[in-house]
Amino acid sequence: LIFIGFLMVGYKISYNKALERNDYMEQEIHSDYSYVLKEKEGYITVYQQDGQVYEYTSILSSDLPQSIQKELKTGIEAENLAEVYGFLENYSS
Repeated sequence: LIFIGFLMVGYKISYNKALERNDYMEQEIHSDYSYVLKEKEGYITVYQQDGQVYEYTSILSSDLPQSIQKELKTGIEAENLAEVYGFLENYSS
């Protein structure tokens, strides 16, 4: 009876660790970007993944194509600063 109790405790511990690993892997899969470009007060603003402002730009969102303006409302994800600055360079005057 004691042996069965130890087995159950061991199973529960290993099951919980597996769930923790699974949650960690899910976070890693869904966090494949580091920056988000969004429209704020009529301008493109670059945010870090945690929501803090990384950089304000002087690029008016109204000067961009309608499709890009729509994407900026929900946010355009970028993996790294090279992608961010590539985007900004494409749409700056």
